Amino acid sequence: MQGFTVPTFAASLSAAGRLYLFRPLGAATSFAHDGAVFVLGLAAIIVWVALDRYSQDGSALFWAAGLTGIAWYVLAALAVAWLVAARCVPAVSVKTTAWILAAIAPWLVGGFWLSSMASTDQRAGTALLGTLVLAVVYASRALKAATGSRQTSALILGLSSSILIGIFTDSLYVNASVWSSEQAEDPAGEWADGESLLFDQAAMIDEAVARVAAPTGTDTAAYMVGFAGVGEQRVFAEEIGLAARVIGKRYGTANRTVLLINDRRDRESHPLATVSGLQRTLSVLGARMDRDRDVLFLVLSSHGSDEPVLSVSNGALTLNQLDGEALASALKDDNTIILTAAAAGRTSFGCSSDRDLTYFGEAFFRDALPRAATLKQAFEAASSALAVRERAEHETPSDPQAFYGKAMAAKLASLDRRPAIFAGDQKVEAVRKAVVTR
Repeated sequence: MQGFTVPTFAASLSAAGRLYLFRPLGAATSFAHDGAVFVLGLAAIIVWVALDRYSQDGSALFWAAGLTGIAWYVLAALAVAWLVAARCVPAVSVKTTAWILAAIAPWLVGGFWLSSMASTDQRAGTALLGTLVLAVVYASRALKAATGSRQTSALILGLSSSILIGIFTDSLYVNASVWSSEQAEDPAGEWADGESLLFDQAAMIDEAVARVAAPTGTDTAAYMVGFAGVGEQRVFAEEIGLAARVIGKRYGTANRTVLLINDRRDRESHPLATVSGLQRTLSVLGARMDRDRDVLFLVLSSHGSDEPVLSVSNGALTLNQLDGEALASALKDDNTIILTAAAAGRTSFGCSSDRDLTYFGEAFFRDALPRAATLKQAFEAASSALAVRERAEHETPSDPQAFYGKAMAAKLASLDRRPAIFAGDQKVEAVRKAVVTR
């Protein structure tokens, strides 16, 4: 670092350009300028916001709550910069490593976005690998310019810590999206083709069930059906998506899952959540299962009401509501386990447009189930956590309820012993529930 001089803002940005073009940065001049670090980091955020907006539909609106997710990634980047700076020999300032990370951040954002948009797993993997290789090459060149050596151990520390932070971030389900497609009402004519859309649902469900993988061996196989009832609020679709990931990792249902989703942001990726659609899915999937051996996780997330009804809505489409009494009578027997987000006559919380998960979804799917030894322990841990939170917020306790049929409890115990392969706001009288049933 001998002979380093204080850089100008323009020189610092020019150094970033030379880094991108694989031109010499110059060992005699420090390239880290406070203003340039800020501008380069801001450029990465702008790239992310623009690409994120491009991925949404035309009606997407700015969602300020997503800024907390972006702030999380900024703090994580500063932590990695500090670790790399501490590992470098000779010493280098955190400002220098922060400049390096800020300079490569736009490329990382772009590369990760390309990977997420890839049409096949192979293309996604290629994009991800190429992005990481380019980032490592850029970082190595910049560190050599700053210290005189490529700082291999510091690079390894930075890469490994980034991966660990990424895993931790994924476990927290941090959402950095700043766009939402939710609107108070559907514009006139939005569902002019609604009849055609509903007509196509049977075929979509049959195709989704046909993609369900057949179990291997003679052990109990687990399946999942998810149902997000209200399309005007993203929280229900997000919660079912989380449930599918967590149950998939825990019980091996990842390739034996069918999701019925009402979500104004996306009406094509999954069949719609309708009463008839749910009946067809359970019927067709049930015919493929071994009912004496296998287990089905049925996860329902939506609004409830004073009556035992699960809300079903998707814009201007006229859809039947899911009757809770009929559902309960069809499911509650010795071969089922029923978990509810609230007791009869009580309200559960967190069903709002500015949230990704309900309170119950956070407590059960995000926090408890990935860590607990059994489903029952996960439910008990979630119930305790909810009681503490609701008491702190001066809310009337939601008092989640559970029913454990003896036959299903014994069958599920065998799944819980395996290594891991890894629902709303009104009164929900046995309606919004995560159900395990034969």
